[in-house]
Amino acid sequence: MYGDSAKQALLQFEQTALRIFDISYAIRAFRLLGDAGMVGFLSHLQDCDDKSLLSGYLALAQEGDKDKVQQQFFLSS
Repeated sequence: MYGDSAKQALLQFEQTALRIFDISYAIRAFRLLGDAGMVGFLSHLQDCDDKSLLSGYLALAQEGDKDKVQQQFFLSS
């Protein structure tokens, strides 16, 4: 569907979107990459206003670093 350079650009774009908590742009990138699982996961997080909670979920999805995830969940309200 996409060439290697386009796919790499989309991967970089989705990582940047997640890093700045722009869930709608991350969803677009994952949709273009054909990752339905992440599109569904992020769709559930779109209305989350708690940045610590959102950060915890994103860390869980991206890194799986249990300590970071737990710390972010503890900081959430």
